[in-house]
Amino acid sequence: MNTSTKIEVSTDSGVLIRFTVSIGMTVVDNKDALHDDIIKKADKALYLAKNQGRNKVVIL
Repeated sequence: MNTSTKIEVSTDSGVLIRFTVSIGMTVVDNKDALHDDIIKKADKALYLAKNQGRNKVVIL
């Protein structure tokens, strides 16, 4: 999933804030015995999303 939509928020004082969102997700299966393994997979997915241009969701 990739979007070129620019996300902008205006504060009460009129300051415009622009940001991107990168999300890393994973699917837990029987071979993921340790919580650390699950976190590492999600973290890897997050960095793939960031490196592929941001504003992206990557699922491993």
